[in-house]
Amino acid sequence: MESEFDRVALENMLESGTLQECLQFFHGMSEKRRRECFTIIKPFWSQIRKNRFIEEKTGILRENSRAEIAEIAFFATASGAEIIKAKRFGYPVAEYAFAIIEDRRPNWVDQWIASLLEESYFWGHWHLIRKLIAAGHAQKPDSPRYFLSMISGLNSRRNDANLVDALQESADLLREDVWKLFEYDGDGENSLANTERFANSWIDAFLALMNQGRLPRAKLLDATVAALERDFNHYRAKWFVEFFDRLEPTDEELRKYGDRILGLLGASAPNVASWALGRVEFILTLVTFETATLCNAVEPLLRARAKRTVVAALKVLARQASVFPGDSTAVAMTVTSALSHESADVQKAAIQILASISSPQDARVRAVVEELLPTVAASVRGSVNDWLTSGAEDADTSQLLTTRRTGVSSHRQPKSADIWEDVPKVSKSMEALFSIDSLRESLKDGEFSIPAAVFDGTEIARLSMPRHLTPIETIEDLIDVCARVIEDGTLVDDAERCIDGLVRFCGNKPDDLGQRIAPLLKRVRQLLKKGCSPFCGVDPANDVMGLVYAFCMGIAIEPVLNGDTYEYVFEGDSLREYGINAKKPIEFLSAHCLAVARRIAAENPCQLLSTPTHLGGWINPCDLAQRVNKSSFLEPDLHDVVLALLRLAPDQRPAALKLIVEMPGEWVQAIRYALGEDNIAIGKTPALWAAAARARSPWDDDLRVLKEHPGLGPDTAQVANLKYHCTVRKSGPFTFFDPEIAVEPGVPSKVDPLLVTVLMYSSQILGKEYSFEMGGFGGSTIGAVRWTASIWPLGRESYFAASAHLCHANIDWSEAQWQNRTMLEPLLDSGTPLRYAGNLFLVGMLAAKEPGESGMATDIAIRAIEDGRLGSDNLGESLSLLLSCGIIKPGRWQKTLAEVARTSPVHAGVIQLALQRCFAGRTRDLPKDSAKLLELLYELSAELAIPLTNELCKTWLASGNLVGKGAKLAKNLLDLKYDDESRNSVRSILLQAINQRVIAAKNASQ
Repeated sequence: MESEFDRVALENMLESGTLQECLQFFHGMSEKRRRECFTIIKPFWSQIRKNRFIEEKTGILRENSRAEIAEIAFFATASGAEIIKAKRFGYPVAEYAFAIIEDRRPNWVDQWIASLLEESYFWGHWHLIRKLIAAGHAQKPDSPRYFLSMISGLNSRRNDANLVDALQESADLLREDVWKLFEYDGDGENSLANTERFANSWIDAFLALMNQGRLPRAKLLDATVAALERDFNHYRAKWFVEFFDRLEPTDEELRKYGDRILGLLGASAPNVASWALGRVEFILTLVTFETATLCNAVEPLLRARAKRTVVAALKVLARQASVFPGDSTAVAMTVTSALSHESADVQKAAIQILASISSPQDARVRAVVEELLPTVAASVRGSVNDWLTSGAEDADTSQLLTTRRTGVSSHRQPKSADIWEDVPKVSKSMEALFSIDSLRESLKDGEFSIPAAVFDGTEIARLSMPRHLTPIETIEDLIDVCARVIEDGTLVDDAERCIDGLVRFCGNKPDDLGQRIAPLLKRVRQLLKKGCSPFCGVDPANDVMGLVYAFCMGIAIEPVLNGDTYEYVFEGDSLREYGINAKKPIEFLSAHCLAVARRIAAENPCQLLSTPTHLGGWINPCDLAQRVNKSSFLEPDLHDVVLALLRLAPDQRPAALKLIVEMPGEWVQAIRYALGEDNIAIGKTPALWAAAARARSPWDDDLRVLKEHPGLGPDTAQVANLKYHCTVRKSGPFTFFDPEIAVEPGVPSKVDPLLVTVLMYSSQILGKEYSFEMGGFGGSTIGAVRWTASIWPLGRESYFAASAHLCHANIDWSEAQWQNRTMLEPLLDSGTPLRYAGNLFLVGMLAAKEPGESGMATDIAIRAIEDGRLGSDNLGESLSLLLSCGIIKPGRWQKTLAEVARTSPVHAGVIQLALQRCFAGRTRDLPKDSAKLLELLYELSAELAIPLTNELCKTWLASGNLVGKGAKLAKNLLDLKYDDESRNSVRSILLQAINQRVIAAKNASQ
């Protein structure tokens, strides 16, 4: 009969016992006794789980020495359901887990194994699962993840034994399991393709086993082709492509699989389709395919993005037409699909093949070519014309052949009167700000130039009524909006409304508030217990949770920064949050919210100065004046005043200055100074006057403030001067780019946390402390980035400089940073000027690998050309600088700039002029693939019928430094001539550009 367990012995073992003593303590124990022990073990395990890592010294963490004891004890006493629910915290390392299962022999092992296979790094459990199966404690799982776990599971012990030996240890591996690897493509880090790069080669292992007769060759070939037919992800499919090639199939084997390889031409993975095409080219020397079958198989490849693949596919079709001349029409109809390809080289190859296998007298082929003519590149259109006119029989053909890509015939080009119809008038000053006067001069002189607008943002109206932000008026609305914000931290404008509403309502709560707000409070407490951290610089949702808690409970949660970690107590639990954001602008916003939380907890209501009156963070100066007058008896928090100063809109400042009542207080004087008052004595608080100087004139030094407060850093009394550069580092086969925007004056080694304009450069201040996991200067969430953008909406150059520093370093998407796309959003605002940093940031992101980033940058570029912010001058300068840095892949620019150019003739003209400026006076070697930009320049020049106008660009092209395709394109560009059609095109584009700018200027002045 089992004796009653010793509680004291158990507690002593948990506190000071060894791992072996812990195992021995539970050995042979009945399930009933284990459950009794569990009542003591669970709270011990829960406490260890919350404090698994202990800060031994400032910034240095070590694992809690009792963590493994807690895991063993929990696994030895918890039920299967409890262990599965605890996930990775519910079991010890494999050795101890197996020993406990061997001892307990529970009936939940299969369910537990299924949960292990759902974990992120499920392959780490493969050896344990195999051992449990071998010992009879579990059934072999019928799960793709079980079979896939073998890939990395076996390779995890690559230093102990090679794969060939490991695969022969158990008969079922070669008989069943390895064949499952041809049925599933893997995921994340665990795939045959990935381990081929970083671990032992499965290809070598399979080939060795095949040569030993352990794996049949015919079955390997068949399984490989079947795997490719499953249309796996392109990265994972490449392993099967390489394996098939390493098998070195014979001609007879290729004949056998010919039809199936032909079917792979339609694979969604481009690398599989192009590989299959190469195989088909050889197979055609062994067998023949019916023309209809071949054309249907090859046709999808004519839409491939890779030019080499499409040209190879066209050659296959040309060969088929030569072998079966009677099928030329069917082949030609397929070839016509390539005429709509984005590449001029592909279109040229297509028309050459059409000319060799078909005649324009073939009505079916001719009709398709005529329909596709508007989509053909300008440089290829002449060859298409030649083919068509070789069989033209009517005079209307010549008119058809002069039609431009847009499909508008020359006699339908817009006239001057059409352009100016219904165009509003604007003042001379607005004409100058939007460079309309410069465009008029170009039109008068017959010059082709589309310069950018020169406004700096202070002249643009920001307070139109549709952008008004409505304050929360009732408790019901306050609860509703707070509930939305805590679940969605991207709602930054609503978060500001919550902050304002909570501090206004805190002193006037209804009697039944507890009942009405109970569901919201319950949800806030759940989120805070799960790890949400208020006032630690995370995002607006976290801070609003802290404010709601202060509103309901009368307690302000007070995080304390200890080294690089925030520590705070919430309802008896000691909690931590990484403190790296303490050096970022978003922490300034959190510190502001903490000050508000203290006021709310004390039930001391007020009207905050910094609450935006309009979307995007703007404050109407007249509204701020009225807030100042009402708050004259209070001493506001400095965070509130600094933020209010920086959010001041440029509108109505003289009127606001007249509204403010004369009163004492340094903060009031700082606001008056920001609004334009000259007769003000500069006070002693640096942060106040730095913010006032930036609000007063964001792009000029303030000598009066500088005299009183020197050395504060960039964007304080002195405006920041920026200079972009990029350092290239090589490490083995890898090349790294380190973009940086140097700033003068420099950032002090120690920055006052109230100087939020200096903290905008924090991504560079942090240096090696910065980590992708914590995000950049704007935090790690979309909401955090948007909130940061609302700090200083009138002077976002520092925001764009930090964004460029962060996003350009990740331009090839080495890390998935989804919040980075949000940094582009302020550039959508037509009133935000494209100054030095903003322009570089935008132009760089046109070459981003991540489609969302490059797509948004493309949309912004299209809008910025329409409203005048992006012209041929500032776009060309940024293109030139970034191309010289080596950070850009020109092929990506080719695609995005071409998409921008397709918007309108004005857009095409801006891109054509900017590319000329990009290549003008170059002294450095061009990066790889820069000929793609020359190709785009040639296409736009031919399409617009406007030759090169930049003499420095022409000189460089004529220098003879270009080779290969670049040299040919240079000759083609220099051969273009300026004629009457060019003059008409220039006039038409400039008239349309003036029309767009006048409309943009009118909108900006309203």
